[in-house]
Amino acid sequence: MSSRSLRDRPRIAAARRGAEAALRGWVREADDRKLERVLRRGPALRVLFAALARAYRPEAAEGFEGALAFELRTSDGDVRRWTIAVASGRATARPGPAADPALTLQLALPDVARFAAGELDPGRALLEGRLDLKGDFGLATRLGEMFGTRA
Repeated sequence: MSSRSLRDRPRIAAARRGAEAALRGWVREADDRKLERVLRRGPALRVLFAALARAYRPEAAEGFEGALAFELRTSDGDVRRWTIAVASGRATARPGPAADPALTLQLALPDVARFAAGELDPGRALLEGRLDLKGDFGLATRLGEMFGTRA
């Protein structure tokens, strides 16, 4: 690794923290309609899932490797599908369904933004009926820690 890239790390980390704080503030202040209006556009959802993948903490995954499927409902009944694949200690996000997900999360489009911003705990969302799960419930209990989004 070059000395320049080592020098850039603190700036990159600071920029990432600033972006995460801005996301949390925006999500905290926005209502469902505003969140959905912005996230229905492809680029915003791509940025949000990329941030979730970057937030992945392999030490909290307890050796998990596989796919997480997200089925995101819009207010008009449309469903947006996204996949986060975990392998070799890192997570990657892509639009589309997962072939054989270990866990499928079904939730409203605005709530995935709240999850990513750390404003909604998956356990609380499940208890409140805002989140439906299919698959490995043990894995579901670790999502907040795995993606650094503990509300």
